[in-house]
Amino acid sequence: MLLLAASLCTSLLTPPATSAASVDRLALRSELLELLPSGSPRALAGRAAEIVEALELLEAVPATPSFLSLGLSGAWELRAARAPAEHEEAAPSAAVLPAVELLDVRQELDLVAEKSLGVVRFRVVADDLEGALELDAIAALNAERCDTFNFVTTGRRLKLPRAPTCAVPAMMEALHTRLSHDFLADEGVRLGLQTTYVDEALRITRCTTRSLANSCAVHVRASSATP
Repeated sequence: MLLLAASLCTSLLTPPATSAASVDRLALRSELLELLPSGSPRALAGRAAEIVEALELLEAVPATPSFLSLGLSGAWELRAARAPAEHEEAAPSAAVLPAVELLDVRQELDLVAEKSLGVVRFRVVADDLEGALELDAIAALNAERCDTFNFVTTGRRLKLPRAPTCAVPAMMEALHTRLSHDFLADEGVRLGLQTTYVDEALRITRCTTRSLANSCAVHVRASSATP
């Protein structure tokens, strides 16, 4: 069923790719996945950022909202994220924040049921303490754009086996400096998340809302066999 859905999604992207363009697309995707291996998400920069922009120029996005839903629903793994420039400039120095290691970030999307569950697994280095941050959200198709869905955070849960030695707000701030736009908005705030590229294994998303506008996230389908 997943392969059928992926095939349908790929076949209904616009515009249709030529054979040469398809080869280039697959080569770019393969290189990007090599640069962004599974596990801890990376900062989107350098060659990886160049490839993301090249893939976006192909305009490989679903042609209808129903195929956006088909192409995006399922389990995804965050591989890279980049905040807007003003956020990066305002971010506190890593030296003043506790060291927090991201282990992995997963997202389960269901645009038919209009829900999303995000799970961040992390480790507070000084305490060798592993925990999780869970985020519930409404994820609904945008009535005006077939490449965009609306995302509204409805709840967060922080799970730790014991209290860290650092202040929890500082720990959370350190965590947020590494996460994508869907984890950064306040509860109840609606984000517009535009899909700028999607295929059976990869999706690229940019936020179009307020201070998070133009932030970028790269996800890989969790069930994909790609590295």
